[in-house]
Formats: sequence, structure tokens, C-alpha cells
Amino acid sequence: YYTCFAPDNETMAKYLAKEGLSSIEEVSDSAAQVLTLMSIVSSASTVYETEYFESRLPDQNLYRKTIYITSSGTDTYRINDIANITEVDIEAHNGVVHRVDSVLEPSDLTLLGFFEDHPEYSLFLQALEVTGVYERVSSEQEDLNYVPPTTFLGNDEVNTVGVPDRRFYGYTGFIEPNSVYEAAGITDLEGMKDYART
Repeated sequence: YYTCFAPDNETMAKYLAKEGLSSIEEVSDSAAQVLTLMSIVSSASTVYETEYFESRLPDQNLYRKTIYITSSGTDTYRINDIANITEVDIEAHNGVVHRVDSVLEPSDLTLLGFFEDHPEYSLFLQALEVTGVYERVSSEQEDLNYVPPTTFLGNDEVNTVGVPDRRFYGYTGFIEPNSVYEAAGITDLEGMKDYART
């Protein structure tokens, strides 16, 4: 079964204009593949009509990314903080379509990219570099020892859901901006080292 978060022609025209393209024919094959894989979720057991929406879908999309859903009212849904669903539950023979007002694109922003784009975290970025942790979190790491379970219960603890056939390590950072360090009298890397020794 398939769930598709589909941008209509008007939304695709806005995407083409943002990318500086004049027609869909100018979209590269690789980019087109990413956009379509980002928009489709495959499930062995269900289609994701709005009545089954949770904070995230149990199955990843075909690009192996999680679909997060926020709701601010009846039939008002936002996907991955990128696109709003403008028409819900359009039935198809083998799935369901939800019309969206923005093209779902993957984010390639890494933790390091975030720090480099936000100078207010420069002290922590320096600490990452001198400790060697910078190299560790600079790329996505695949768990080569991962063996997918044969069955996995969903949130209802009754029905089984699909599981990824590969697993990657991601990172969650709880990071203080420079202002927090400065409030503790730390203004540079040496001050951070001195503080850690106390």
C-alpha cells in the first residue's frame, strides 16, 4: 500500500521557480528521483489516511526518511515542518494521496553544518574540533551489524509494522550557545578547559 504526499502543478511551478528552472524537463533524473521517493510511503499493512496520523508515521518514506506530522486542528496537518496538506484522503486503488502545498525535500544539514551556520555556537564548535568529536559526527554512520527483526509491534501492541532493513546512527545535540559560557566567565577555549578542571 502507498501513501503519497503529492504537490500539485501550482506547487511544482513554485519549486521550479525557486530552483531557477523553467520546466520540469530541466529537473535532473537524480533530483526527480529524490523528490518522488521523499513523497511516497510504502507499508505492508496500511495506507495512512488522516485517521491513522500520529506524530510520526511508523513507516519511513522511500528515501528512508521519517515523516513527522503536526496538527493544529481538524484536517489541518503539516508534514516535516515543510508542507501543509491542502486536500486529504484522496483514495486510489492501491493507496491514498494527500495534496501538499510544498515539495518535500530532504535536509542535508548535519550537526556540523548547523554549528557553522550559527556563530553563536562557535565555542562549542571549537571544543568539537580539539577533542576529535568533530570527525565522528561529520557524517552519517551506518550500523553494519544491524539485523532487522522479523516482526515488530506497532503502538497498538497488536499489529506488526514494517521495519527498516538498514540502520544509521544519528546525533542529538543539547548545546549551549556562547552566551551561556560567557555567563559562567568562559570566553574562549582555554577558559572552557579551566572550567572543566574545577
